[in-house]
Parts: sequence; structure tokens; C-alpha cells
Amino acid sequence: MAEAARKLASRQTYEPRPDLRVVTAKPRSAARRSTRARGVAPLFRVCILAMVLLSGLALLRVSLAVGAEQDAIDATSLQSQIKSEQQAAKSLEASKSTLAAPSRIASIASNSLNMKAPAKVAYMTLGTSKKTSSGAVDGTRVASAASTSQDSLSSLKKVVSSLMDVAAGEAQVLLVGDVGLASAK
Repeated sequence: MAEAARKLASRQTYEPRPDLRVVTAKPRSAARRSTRARGVAPLFRVCILAMVLLSGLALLRVSLAVGAEQDAIDATSLQSQIKSEQQAAKSLEASKSTLAAPSRIASIASNSLNMKAPAKVAYMTLGTSKKTSSGAVDGTRVASAASTSQDSLSSLKKVVSSLMDVAAGEAQVLLVGDVGLASAK
């Protein structure tokens, strides 16, 4: 087989190729280059400037859209917080009206403090006297015992005042409870 390839190789004849040579470009005139450069450079700069401006406008639009969506999300969360706080306020108002019911107060007073409704209600006024139409003071002892009654009245006022303070404190404990007193302090 090697012999057949050698025979074929000897039969082929090659044509001589021409010699290679370096071809240089013809120099263009400076005037022709400058007119072409003058026409293309400003147009290129305008195109680049337009693309930069369009990109900036697109970024601005996206940032505004994101800001608007963030504000919408914040508004929705605030609305849900408002609704929950309104529900809590309604619940507190309902519990306040339940705690302030006179029947509840009377029940607690009678059961816990062994208080009872009085058979007769009487009001006492201290330190005042009525004048009659003639100008005389009602009661004969008021003028004569004024100095001794002043001492007893001041001590009576102190006792009544301290009793009222104790009763008010007990009523507050019953109405508000221990938690209310802790928050009031």
C-alpha cells in the first residue's frame, strides 16, 4: 500500500505560486479624516448622553415606585394597628362599665366588708348655724359654748376625715383591685 501512495505522490505536479508581498494602505488625506470625525463624534456623544439620561430616568421611576409601595405597606400596617387598639379600647370600656356597676359595688360591700344598707339616712352638718328671721341664732347653746365646742368640733372633724379616708381606700381596693393600686403608685 505504501507503494501506491508513492506512485500517486510522484505523478502530482504543483504549479508554482507567486511570491508574497506586503501591501500598504494608501494614506488618506487629513481633510477627509477630519470631516468624517467631526460628523461622527458629536452624534456619538449625543447618543451616549441620551442613553445615560434614559437610564437615569428609569432608575428614578423604579425608586419612586419602590417608595410608593413601601408607603402603602406602612399604611396597611398602621391601619391594622389602629383597628387592634380600637378593639382594646372598646374592651377596656366594657370592663370599666362592668366594674363600675352599682349592683356589683353593693354586692362586694355587703359580702366582703359586711356592710349593710342603713335603715335611716341622716346628714350631719358641722360648724354651721341657722339664723331665724328675727336675727337670733337658732339654738341657745351655740353662743354660750362656742369656745368649748370649737375644740370638740376640730377633733370630731379629724375623726370623721380619717374615717372617710379609710372608707375611700377600702372602696378603691374593692373597685380597682390590687393591680390598679400597684399601677396608681
